[in-house]
Amino acid sequence: MSARDLTPEFWKEMAQRLPDRAVVLDLGAHHLEEAALLIPHLGRVKWHGFEPNPACWQLAVSSVSRLQKQHDCSIELICAAVGQVQGTATLYLSSKKNGESWTPSSSTHKPKNALTFYPWMAFNRAMMVPTIALDDYCTMMKIGDVDLVKMDIQGAEIDAIMGGQKTFARTKYIVTEVVEGEEYEGQVGLEGLMKALPGTWRILERFISDALLEQI
Repeated sequence: MSARDLTPEFWKEMAQRLPDRAVVLDLGAHHLEEAALLIPHLGRVKWHGFEPNPACWQLAVSSVSRLQKQHDCSIELICAAVGQVQGTATLYLSSKKNGESWTPSSSTHKPKNALTFYPWMAFNRAMMVPTIALDDYCTMMKIGDVDLVKMDIQGAEIDAIMGGQKTFARTKYIVTEVVEGEEYEGQVGLEGLMKALPGTWRILERFISDALLEQI
């Protein structure tokens, strides 16, 4: 049986694993696409989204009032990249070579094999963005147990884990993008990510480009 993708049906299934008042950390919130798919199936969720690209962050902000009006949820949006420490980093901005907009592949890690794997893509611009470590954020926001961390941060997953050891030790599920070919400099595959995670984790499902992990 071939691997599936993170379809709306998956997010509906994922909601059934989460409790009422679930706490979700959305690393790489982009336009809040996953929030729009998951929140309608949850109870009183507390959603924390991190998005370093100001243009994407503004689009995500426009979705917050609609989601909060339609559903019993609380959404915090942070215009910063998740990193190992609080500070700044270079965000390499993705686009299409033909000039069309393409923001999902922007990263705080310099592109490497991504340019070979996706020859239609370009990284012609960069900007400095703030970074925050998950442990610092969760301390500041008084966040205890975390039910789900979603990571789609283009090679910076290892940074999130290293700066969030206490947070991940209190996390039940992770949905993370998985790339084994170092699309970005320093990108770590699934085995490396699991070794860096505190606690004991198992793979519940491998998807086309992602994995669902559970702490046991």
